[in-house]
Amino acid sequence: MKPILHQNNLVNIEVIELLPFFPTPYPDELLYSMFARYHEWSQNPEEMHTYFDLFGNRATPTVHFPNRLNDFCKRLSTDTLLTPEKLINEHTIFPVYRPFLSKERSEKVHQLMMSSKSANILAVFGLTAIKICPYLRYCPTCVQKDEHQYGEAYWHREHQIYPIRVCPRDKTILVESNVHASSKINGKKLLTLQNYLQQHPYISAIETSDNAIEYQISVDISWLLQNYNHQLNINDLYYRYVEELKALGLANSKGTVTRKELFYQFKETYSEEFLNRYSCNLQHSRKYTWLDSMIKKHMNRFVIPIRHVLLIRFLGYWLSQFFSKKDHDYLPYGSPPYPCLNIASPHYGEELIDSYNSIDSGNRKIKTGIFACQSCGFVYAKYSNGNREKSEFDYVHTYGTLWEDKLLELRRNGHTIKEICDLLSTSESTVYRRLGMVKDRPVNRSENFLIKRDEIRSKWLSKLTNANEETINQMRAVLHYEYSWLRKYDQHWLENNSAPAQRYIRNEKIRREYKWEEIDQQLVTEIPAVVNEILNDNFNFVRVTKEAIGRKINKIHYITVQLDKLPKTKAVVELSLETIEDYHVRKISGIAQNMREREEKVTASKLISKTIKNKKHLTERIQRIVKYEVQKSLFDTEQLILEVF
Repeated sequence: MKPILHQNNLVNIEVIELLPFFPTPYPDELLYSMFARYHEWSQNPEEMHTYFDLFGNRATPTVHFPNRLNDFCKRLSTDTLLTPEKLINEHTIFPVYRPFLSKERSEKVHQLMMSSKSANILAVFGLTAIKICPYLRYCPTCVQKDEHQYGEAYWHREHQIYPIRVCPRDKTILVESNVHASSKINGKKLLTLQNYLQQHPYISAIETSDNAIEYQISVDISWLLQNYNHQLNINDLYYRYVEELKALGLANSKGTVTRKELFYQFKETYSEEFLNRYSCNLQHSRKYTWLDSMIKKHMNRFVIPIRHVLLIRFLGYWLSQFFSKKDHDYLPYGSPPYPCLNIASPHYGEELIDSYNSIDSGNRKIKTGIFACQSCGFVYAKYSNGNREKSEFDYVHTYGTLWEDKLLELRRNGHTIKEICDLLSTSESTVYRRLGMVKDRPVNRSENFLIKRDEIRSKWLSKLTNANEETINQMRAVLHYEYSWLRKYDQHWLENNSAPAQRYIRNEKIRREYKWEEIDQQLVTEIPAVVNEILNDNFNFVRVTKEAIGRKINKIHYITVQLDKLPKTKAVVELSLETIEDYHVRKISGIAQNMREREEKVTASKLISKTIKNKKHLTERIQRIVKYEVQKSLFDTEQLILEVF
């Protein structure tokens, strides 16, 4: 800020000195590398002068997440295309971390990188206990290409992502320099990669990685750096993770993940050596691991990007596929339409059902899908956690008239029960049960069966006639076999020839007539004595409240609930009630008196600790009473000494 005289007034105007030049950024160049090239070209004697040129002060930005970018951009020429947003997105490693942060954290980091305030950005990430690359790294193959194309080598940001160790362009193993990436260790040192290589030439043979997974992960990380315009955040990714785990059978319909099975399959995909190399080992003995943090909705822990990439690769996607994938609802039974599975129908297997209803399954942590065919009335059900094909179901909900007609037709044509079971793909118990439940349809029965049916019917009717309005449960206890047989083979007849269900008729509650005037008069005479008894008790201190009065007279319902019907009692009670402060005053005086009678020293701390349970109740009046009781005890002691001597 420089003071300038304007119309006889001294005005503070901020004067910013523009940089005379600034290097044109190379593709994927780290912002630190651009600052180092400016320092070399400007020929400043010390780095602190360069930082003063760039930011207007000597503050040192961090290598991975630099701040004060607004101040820096203000010092560039007006025709520059560089903006704080462009620098963050194209020349820092923040785009790799952004999708794996909540929206609030991401915006906070973005603001801190642009602002002039000094802040620990890693603490916002939650990276205080997680390593980042301690030294700058480079790829020998990229160095050769950059020197050929641009005439000099530079620090690439895609080589600085922890713990990636392979270049995504040519599979070359990255080389670690001795240039510290921490400003606390590096101080204000600015060193270009070209100068570093002149001082420390790379003389070893170029190594390449033959691990396909290692290379694919580095490609995914590089894709994140180049594609920063997506709007996904960690909350969106969580829902996508759960939906994909549902599709793999590793989570139920409510999103609860089968942790043990997931860990087993994850370790089958990635070897323990590979996970340890990338600091992604899973210690199954621990209560929570980094994988738990990614599949539990309310665990607000930051997980480094490579671990997300490992999970996405486990789910079967490249990062570009997963991020461009559109959200969809979980379809546990496949996509519609769904087939009719009525084997007695001519359209068996045809996909005629457009939708299903989802219902709860009792105590199960799953849902049940109900599929109904409108053509034949056949309704079947499938559990959401089953990995069944479309042509399979868990149980039949309703068979429908078409299936039942086919059942009767097969029986009339003389087919045995076993043959019917084979033709309709059902069990013998189902066939027997459905034959007994088919209503008003003649069934070809054997003569012995008809004789037995008539005997059981007559027994049931005889008992029903002499039952004297017994319920069906009472009859069932006496004729247990007959009831079971009829229910299995003749259910429709049983329903029409049973005693009606006896409904419990609740007796009307006899309302008690209360004589409120007499009760009111009686309580008015009892309450004053009870209140005096409470106030005069110097050993069991109780605050005078409605509940305390009601308990003493053993009529708490009248005092607490029905008090509005007792006007005289209400007036006496309200006059007798104690405030918290009045109660504490009485209690302090009583305790002090008891202590004096026991010849115990009365102190303020003892009185307060035995009386006040909450500091907010220690009012000025209470403090005065405590002081008074302490002084009174001292005066009584002095009087006693004078009388003795």
